[in-house]
Amino acid sequence: MDNACSADEDAKATGVVTGSNLRKSQEAGHMRFSARAIGMILGFCGAAVAFVINMLYSLFHTMGEIAGITQDQSHFFIGTGLAILAAIGAFLALGSGQIGAVLMLLSLVGFAFIIGWWTIVPALFLLPAAGLAFAGRRPEQPATS
Repeated sequence: MDNACSADEDAKATGVVTGSNLRKSQEAGHMRFSARAIGMILGFCGAAVAFVINMLYSLFHTMGEIAGITQDQSHFFIGTGLAILAAIGAFLALGSGQIGAVLMLLSLVGFAFIIGWWTIVPALFLLPAAGLAFAGRRPEQPATS
């Protein structure tokens, strides 16, 4: 038991990675990748839901305008662009979790202005996706001098 402890202390002192530490770092890398992959899947689902809600919102707005019911303005092309931005953020979540998370959150903020409280529905997918993408980022490397 003392040999194992002293070997571990020697490895910390010399900076040599032992087998168990290498395995732990590989497992941590797999977990980060898994979190980003699940974030990407949720992000694509959220982007698809946002696109469908944007289409329905614009369709009902147009039908209400024809019937003379509503005076609201619909922004179909802006909403479509925001759904595409969310899909790009979901795609980038696999490689760069921080950038993907920021893009998904920016699309949600834009949707809040376009479709109002209906933003809650895509937010159920995009907020956890952004959280998982951000949580799956690589740890910061210490500065070497």
